[in-house]
Amino acid sequence: MNKIFTFMLLMLLSFPALAADTESAYDRVMRTGVIKCGYYPWPPYFDVDANTGDVTGLNAEYARAAGDLLGLKIEFVQMSAIGMQVEELKKGIYDTFCIDSYYVFSSLKFVDFGTPYMFAPVFAYVREDDNRFKSLDDLNQDNIQFVGIDGDLSVELVAKRFPNAQVTTLPATAAGSELMINVSTKKADVSIIDPGIVDAYNSNNQSKMKIVDPDHPVAVYPISFSVKKGETELLKMLDGAVSALQNTGVTENILKKYNLPADSVYLPATPYKK
Repeated sequence: MNKIFTFMLLMLLSFPALAADTESAYDRVMRTGVIKCGYYPWPPYFDVDANTGDVTGLNAEYARAAGDLLGLKIEFVQMSAIGMQVEELKKGIYDTFCIDSYYVFSSLKFVDFGTPYMFAPVFAYVREDDNRFKSLDDLNQDNIQFVGIDGDLSVELVAKRFPNAQVTTLPATAAGSELMINVSTKKADVSIIDPGIVDAYNSNNQSKMKIVDPDHPVAVYPISFSVKKGETELLKMLDGAVSALQNTGVTENILKKYNLPADSVYLPATPYKK
C-alpha cells in the first residue's frame, strides 16, 4: 500500500512539470502576460545602455509598440551569439525573436517567420577611398577578401553571390562594428552590411565606408517576428499586431524618428491601396 501511495504522489507532483514542458509559447504568454523577446545588439535597431542595461533602438521601440497594442509586457532577452535563435527558441529562452529574418537560409527549416513589418536591403561596403569596384560583379574575384560574422548573412551571402571571392570569418559573438573596422584597417576589402549600422559607424569615425553599386543591394530581407517552428497561435497574434501598427501609421512614425539613410528600409505596400 505504501508503495502505491508513494507512486501516486510522485505522479501528482510530476504533472506541473509535464504541463510546463508541453505548454505552447502562446499559452505561456497568455498565462504570464509577458512576451520574452530575443534580440542581439545591432545599432540603430537594438542598442543596450552599458550602465542601465536598458534596451533601445528602432526594433526595440517597434516590439514595445506591438506589446502595448496587445496589452502585453515586452521583456528583452539577449541572444547569446549571432545565429543562436534557432536553438534558443527551441529551448524557450524567449518566445519570439524580435525582429528577425532568414539571415541564414537553413533557419527556414526550423523557424517560422511572420508578416514583414519592413524590408531591409544589405549592400557591399568598401573603404571610402577604395575606387576599384564599379559593380557587384567586380567583387567576384579570388583576390578579393570579404569579412563576415559566423552565422550571419555577411558570410552566407558571399558563397551565394561571390563564390570566387575569399572570406574571413569573425566569431558569432562579434559586434557589427567589427566588420567596418576590419575593412577600414585593410584586413579585408569588403563586407556585406545594412546601411543603418554603417551610417552609425560613419558618424563616429574618421574612416568612412561607401556602397559598391548603390542601385543594386546584394539582398533584401523581410523583417518580422519569428517563432519556433509550429508556434502558429503566437505568430498569428504577432502578425495581427504588425498589421494593426502598419494600418494605423505607427510603423511609419517609428521609422521616421530614427532618420535612417535613404533607401535603407522599405515599408510593405499597404494592402488596401492599389
